[in-house]
Amino acid sequence: MKSLLDLFKQFTPDEQEIVDYLLSFVPTGNPDEEHYVRQHLRRYIATLQRIPPATNTSARVLELGASGMYFTPVLQKFAGYKQIFCSNWSDIDAGLTEQKTLKQRNGNGVLQCEVKNFNAERDRFPYPDNHFSLVLCGELLEHLAHDPMHMLWECNRVLQPDGWLLLTTPNLSC
Repeated sequence: MKSLLDLFKQFTPDEQEIVDYLLSFVPTGNPDEEHYVRQHLRRYIATLQRIPPATNTSARVLELGASGMYFTPVLQKFAGYKQIFCSNWSDIDAGLTEQKTLKQRNGNGVLQCEVKNFNAERDRFPYPDNHFSLVLCGELLEHLAHDPMHMLWECNRVLQPDGWLLLTTPNLSC
């Protein structure tokens, strides 16, 4: 008889495609990173299932708190977003903007995106009003040390009038 944990690690064929794709972007040589991604596969799948698909090629998504950028490639392949912007926060790299290129280990998938380093809890987001179709705030809210209202106001400001905010927090069952 299989344990509950074994059942938790089983995926449908559609989910397995997502799992394989996600894992194909995890850099080799760092078992901790792969362990982290494997530990959170159910959460990644659940998040993806809640993302509204891009409605056109100009749809832009902002992924807040994308430190490892493990989830970012699925936004392009499975949700159809071609314009992906990411943010992260580190006191050391405050204000830094860089272009990141993620390459698939065992395929020819490539994702290029801009990563801006700003404090989502205190800084004005460095984007114009009504700029994004989707703001993804995955597993970030619980890390905020102060009032999250600034971040929520800024998400509202940069979202298009018909845009989506997808905010997730940890769930021990995922």
